[in-house]
Amino acid sequence: PKAKEVKTIGQMFRIQLKGLMETLEKSSTMFVRCIKPNVLMQPGVFDEALVLEQLVCGGVIAALEMRSAGLPDRMEFIDFFKSFFFLEKGLQKDAKQDKDLRSRCKDLLELYIGREDTEALLYRLGNRRVFMRKGLLPRMRSIADLFRKRA
Repeated sequence: PKAKEVKTIGQMFRIQLKGLMETLEKSSTMFVRCIKPNVLMQPGVFDEALVLEQLVCGGVIAALEMRSAGLPDRMEFIDFFKSFFFLEKGLQKDAKQDKDLRSRCKDLLELYIGREDTEALLYRLGNRRVFMRKGLLPRMRSIADLFRKRA
């Protein structure tokens, strides 16, 4: 019988990396960030200051990359509504009665841009904000300008 094969650290790393890549390819992950929990690289040890420093230092660039790849423009519902409330004239009167800001913003976006759940992913409504793909906010502003000129 053959002697048991000894795996080197490099071989173990390649096996682990291959497993990670297979997992990532099966998911729709857009971003992965590795954070070292401690400088000693010991399991079960969590250095909060070190983790916070890594998140602060790497987070700004990562956030900018994510925003440019996804939904970079965002506005609070109140700000969005203040900017575009007059476009509600295009909605039926009963569609705007007794609705919260989120619903009114959604109605405006659906009327002038399209439904939120389309494959194009032009915008998403969060709990407090409208998140928009690059170019959508200027498009809404152009629609608003046209609406003002007609009024």
